[in-house]
Amino acid sequence: MKLETERLFLQEMTSDDFDALYAVLADSDIMQHYPYAFDEARVRNWINKNRERYRVFGFGLWAVWELSRTIFMTGKT
Repeated sequence: MKLETERLFLQEMTSDDFDALYAVLADSDIMQHYPYAFDEARVRNWINKNRERYRVFGFGLWAVWELSRTIFMTGKT
């Protein structure tokens, strides 16, 4: 499923989101209030867990992209 607003594009996460998500979750400054920054294996596992939640429960966290900045993941929701 995908949603688009005037400014944002939201979609279920896929393995294609790895690079953008890794750039966020592996950054110790961004993750300073989380117990740890993620390594590559944790990011892949995290994406897979969310994909499993979509399948099992019908929901999970989504990737949020700014339409004007298609190479940068704005966040997750």
